[in-house]
Amino acid sequence: KVKELSPYKRIKVSEQENKSLSDQLKMTQSELEKLGKKVKRLESKNTDLLQENTMLKKENEKLADIQSELADTQSKLEELKKKYEALEHEVENLRKAKDNILKKSPEVDDVFHLIKEHSANWNDLAIALKIDENTRTSLHNDGRLTDDGRLDKILQKWHQAQPSDVTWEKILEVLESMKLIRTRKEVKKFLEKPNVIEKYRKKSDF
Repeated sequence: KVKELSPYKRIKVSEQENKSLSDQLKMTQSELEKLGKKVKRLESKNTDLLQENTMLKKENEKLADIQSELADTQSKLEELKKKYEALEHEVENLRKAKDNILKKSPEVDDVFHLIKEHSANWNDLAIALKIDENTRTSLHNDGRLTDDGRLDKILQKWHQAQPSDVTWEKILEVLESMKLIRTRKEVKKFLEKPNVIEKYRKKSDF
C-alpha cells in the first residue's frame, strides 16, 4: 500500500511543484522573448531584403531601358555607317568622273558660252587650237560675221578635228597659254557641277 502523505508534506510537494512549474514558465517566457526578438530581427531583415529587391527590380528596369537604347543606337549607327559608305562610294565615283571629264569631248555650245567674252581674240584662240591659216583668213574676210560668229565657226572647225585633240583638257591648256586665268577658273568650276559631270560621264572619251 502507498503511504499517504500528511497534509503538511502535500503542501510542501505542491509548493515544490509550483516552484518547478514557475521556473519552467519563466524559462519558457525567456525563450519566447528570445524567439520574439529573433522574429523581429528576421522581419527587419526581410523588410530590408524586400526593399533591396524592389531597388534591384528598378535597377533591372533601368538596365533594360539602357540596353534597349543601346540596341537602338547600334542600329542607328549601322544605318549611318551604311549611308557613310554609300556616300564615300558616291564621292569616289564623283572624283573619278571629275578626273575623267577632262578627257571628254566638249559640246561647242558649252565652250562658246564659257569663252565668248574673248571672241575679239578669236584669231589667237584659233591659232592655239591649231586651226589652219586658210580657215582663219576666210573668217577674217567674211564681213557678214561678227567676232562671236567667227569664234563659233572656229570651235565648230576644231570640234571636227582629230577626236583625241578635242577635249576639255585642251581648252584649259589653251586658256592657260593665253593667260586667260579667270576664264580658265570659270571653266574648271563649270566642270565641277554635278549635272555637268553627269552629262559628260555618259559620253565616250573621244
